[in-house]
Amino acid sequence: ILSFCFSQSNINNIAYCTLLSDGDMDDSPSIYKINLDSSSIDTILSNSILHDIAEDQATMLISPLIESDPSLHVISPIILYNFDTFDDTLNATGYNARFTSDENTIIYSKVGDDIGSQLDYSGIYKYSLITQESIAVADSVVGLNYLLSKEKNRILWLNKIPMVDSLEILIHHINTNQTDTLEIRLGLDQISNTQSIYWDRNDNIYTTLSDENGIQRLNKLNIFQNPVQFTELEIFDEYVLLPSTADYDLDQFLFCRRIDGDGTQPYYFQFWTYNVETGETDSLFNFFSGTVPLIYSWSTDNSKIVIGNLWAWGA
Repeated sequence: ILSFCFSQSNINNIAYCTLLSDGDMDDSPSIYKINLDSSSIDTILSNSILHDIAEDQATMLISPLIESDPSLHVISPIILYNFDTFDDTLNATGYNARFTSDENTIIYSKVGDDIGSQLDYSGIYKYSLITQESIAVADSVVGLNYLLSKEKNRILWLNKIPMVDSLEILIHHINTNQTDTLEIRLGLDQISNTQSIYWDRNDNIYTTLSDENGIQRLNKLNIFQNPVQFTELEIFDEYVLLPSTADYDLDQFLFCRRIDGDGTQPYYFQFWTYNVETGETDSLFNFFSGTVPLIYSWSTDNSKIVIGNLWAWGA
C-alpha cells in the first residue's frame, strides 16, 4: 500500500518524492529530493511519507512511520514540516494530506483503526490550521484516494452507494462546503483503479473502464454536461493504462498502451499524450519491459517527466 508522491519545485527543476532505498520492499520509505537536471538524489527525511508540498516550496505535509511499519502509514500523524524553522504535528492522523486554495485549510483521507477491514473505504476530512479541528466531508469513499482540482478548491471522489453494488461520483466545493452528485453510476467491476482519473482544466474527467470484453479503454465525461454515462474514446484495441498525476493545468496528459510480448520478452507499455483541447494523440516512448508505470509528474518547463513504476510481478 506504499504510494508515491511527486511534487514540483519552481527552482532548478527539483522534484520531491517518497521512495524505498534500493527498491527493497522490506526497507523503510524515505523522502528524497531529485535534481531533474543532474539526476542527483538527496535524502530529506528518513522513515517518512511525503503527502504534498506547498507552492512556495517552504512547507511540506508529511507523516512519520509508526514502529518502522510502512503498512501503518495510513494512520500516522500528519506533520506540517517547514524546511527552515519548525515542525508542527497537527491534531489529525490520516493519509494523502493536501494543501488547498485556502491557506488555512488542508484535506486528508482517514481509515478506521482496523486497517485490514477498512482499506476498501475511507473518509475525507477538512482540517483548519486555525482551530486545529477536522470536519468530515465524506465517509464512504472507495479506496484511499481523492482528486483535488487544479484550482485546489474542489474535491472529487468515487462513493459507494449504500445497499447497492455501484459507485457514484461526488464533487465537494471546499469554500462553500457544498457537495454535488453526478448523474452517472458505475459498476464496482468497471473501474480498476480509483486513483487513475485525470481531471482536465476544462472540467472533463478521464478514466479507464472495462468494456464488454473486459479490456480497459479510455473514457471521458464532462462534469458540467453531467451525462449518465462516460463516452469511450476509440483510440486503441489494446489494454490502456492511465497513470495518476496531479498536473491538471496542462493541455495534455499521459496514457499508456499495453503491448504484449512475443514469448521471448514480457509486455511493455507505450506512452502517449492526449491533448485535452484537440483530442489528438501522439506517441512519446516505450517504457521498460515488464514494468508498470503508476504515477508521473512534469518538470516545471514540461521538458522532463518523472515516473514512479512497479517492477514486474509485484517486486
